[in-house]
Amino acid sequence: MPERGPGPAADRPSRRGRCIDDRSLRLQSGVTAALALAAVWFAATGLGTARAPRSAGWSAVQPLTGAWFVPGAAPEWQLATASVAARALDPAFLLMAAIAALALWNACSPATNPLHVLFARWLAPRLSPARAVHGRGSIRFAACLALGIGVLGMLLQLAGVPWALLIAAALVFAAALLKAAFGICLGCELSLLLTRAGLRGGADGVRSRR
Repeated sequence: MPERGPGPAADRPSRRGRCIDDRSLRLQSGVTAALALAAVWFAATGLGTARAPRSAGWSAVQPLTGAWFVPGAAPEWQLATASVAARALDPAFLLMAAIAALALWNACSPATNPLHVLFARWLAPRLSPARAVHGRGSIRFAACLALGIGVLGMLLQLAGVPWALLIAAALVFAAALLKAAFGICLGCELSLLLTRAGLRGGADGVRSRR
């Protein structure tokens, strides 16, 4: 008997294997949003935005202008005088490191991300079939954006730049909240725009299933 060649039905499982359920990504975004919100709180109340105490010493007045000179009156930041170890052990920095690790995992292998594995093994069998899936290329692109923002904020924190980690955490929180609550993936939309403009190959964004 002649062998049957690989038709559309034969390669359907492989196509499914290359896609990730949108609900899994929303779960991951919810966890990321929670971590980023905590990072925003610690960054806003911790080392990254704290002012150094002013020194209480002598002061002088300029007779011609009447201007006062007070040592230590200029705004100083605790981050600028803290050691590199103290900057790295800041709770906001550690939370951003966890977010960056999850983003790096998604950028390298979305299907083996621990949160996706948890969803696939425990939640997906109890839910209806996926109505929307994402291609791994768009997932990796979005993860690389989150990773870049997080790593940039962490590097600026280590360099002693105040408010940098807070801004990075706020950006990650906003993007993750949009995905988790409303299903809007900014990274995926940007990936689609770049693909349509011919600046990025592979149109593997959101696919709806009926």
